[in-house]
Amino acid sequence: MKKILLVSAILASLAGCSSDDPEPTAAEITLALLNGTWLSTDCEDLGTGAGGSIQYTFNNGTGEETLLRFANLNCTGTGVADPASNFAYTVGDDVTTNGSVDGITAAHQINMVFDFNAREEYNIFAIKDLASLYLGGNGAATPGARPSQLVDIAYTFQP
Repeated sequence: MKKILLVSAILASLAGCSSDDPEPTAAEITLALLNGTWLSTDCEDLGTGAGGSIQYTFNNGTGEETLLRFANLNCTGTGVADPASNFAYTVGDDVTTNGSVDGITAAHQINMVFDFNAREEYNIFAIKDLASLYLGGNGAATPGARPSQLVDIAYTFQP
C-alpha cells in the first residue's frame, strides 16, 4: 500500500511539472546572450591625439553601433558619443573557427542591416565567458565574403 501511495504522489508531482511552453532554441539562447552593450578594448588613433572605441548595443534583433571619442589615446575617462548607427540583425548558423582567438572554435553568423542607406553587413561573432564578444573584423557586403575567423579584439560587456 505504501508503494502505491508513493507512486501516486510521484506521478501527481510530475503532472504539475509539465509545461506547454516550448524549450528555447539554440538561436534564441544565443540572441539572448548577445543582448546588452559591448565596448571595444581596442583604442584607435583618430589622428588628432584623440582615441576612439566602438560600442555595440544589441537588443532582441535591433542594435546601435557608436563611436566613442576620448581625449587620449588610451580611451580612458568618459567618451563622447558620435550619433549612433542603428541596425536590425539576425543570428544565423553556427560556424567553426580555428581557435586562434582565445581558444574559441565555435562562432555564429550575424546579418546586420543598417538604417543608413540600408547597408548590409555579414559577419560572425562569439561570446567568451559571458563577458567578451569577438567579431570577424569589419564584416562583408555579401554572405559569400563573410569572415571565417574571429579577430583578436574583444568587446567587453558593460553592466
